Parts: sequence; structure tokens; C-alpha cells
Amino acid sequence: MLRHAVALIAEWVRQGAAAQIPCSHCIWADTESAKQAGASPEEIQEAVAMAALTRHWSTIFNGMQVDFETFKKDLGGEKSAAK
Repeated sequence: MLRHAVALIAEWVRQGAAAQIPCSHCIWADTESAKQAGASPEEIQEAVAMAALTRHWSTIFNGMQVDFETFKKDLGGEKSAAK
């Protein structure tokens, strides 16, 4: 069961990345692989949506030159590192 879950997660990641590149060949192949691994259409859409959100915020943070150390501190990263 764990192996299946890992394979499915890998397909979601590949699908999201392919959508962001964008690469029509990759999207088709990764969609087919995800389906074969058991991903539902909704799970595939979620993977693509999450990739889009990641790309969106990356564009904002990089374009606005948000300081990385401040970003980590604002998200509680300093507390996590201390544990």
C-alpha cells in the first residue's frame, strides 16, 4: 500500500511539473501514468492547481525580492529550526 501511495504522489508531482514547464508531451505521458497509478481526474486537477499556486507565489516572492530569512521567520521557521 505504501509503495502505491509513493508512486501516486510521484505521478502527481510529475503532472504538476509538466503543466508548469509547459510540455504537451510530458503532460500527456504524465496524465496517462497518473491514471495507471490510480489517480482520479480530481487528484490530477489538484496536482496541477498546486503547481500553479507554487509558481504564482514563487513569481511574487522573487519579483518583489522578499528576503528569504525574513520569509522563514514570518512563517515560523525560526521556531522550527530551534526544536
